[in-house]
Amino acid sequence: MCSVMWLAQTSNITLNAGQLVTAFIVTWVMGNSLPAVPSSSLVAIVTVCSAVGIPSENIGLLISMEWLLDSLRTGVNCYGHCSSAGIVDAVMGKEIDALEKKAEEVDTRVLVDGGHDRKDGIENNALTARPHLDPYKTQSFSGAPND
Repeated sequence: MCSVMWLAQTSNITLNAGQLVTAFIVTWVMGNSLPAVPSSSLVAIVTVCSAVGIPSENIGLLISMEWLLDSLRTGVNCYGHCSSAGIVDAVMGKEIDALEKKAEEVDTRVLVDGGHDRKDGIENNALTARPHLDPYKTQSFSGAPND
């Protein structure tokens, strides 16, 4: 956002309130969608500049000093991604653990009783359709054991 405002000032463009709000929203959306790699923010700056009417030819003025700001932005982006993962784990952790436990129970049931998970003896084909490999025999690519 600071880079966009600086480019507007160097281009003698006055941004009104609507353009500032547009720049903020586009910056926020682009910031959440950028990968955490260096220099990816230049793509976002070009997008924001074109959204508010700043000529994108002036981006060249930023490249000489953008490396420092970009390094800081990349660090903040990485921190944001890690924080988001931590928040999801804190909020959804118990539900994720329950789903993982249920998946382990299904895998164990398939290995133990061949997928007969219903009392009427009908085999659950969706569970038994997966090939189960014997750890004591070598397997070929076709799935048949090699003797």
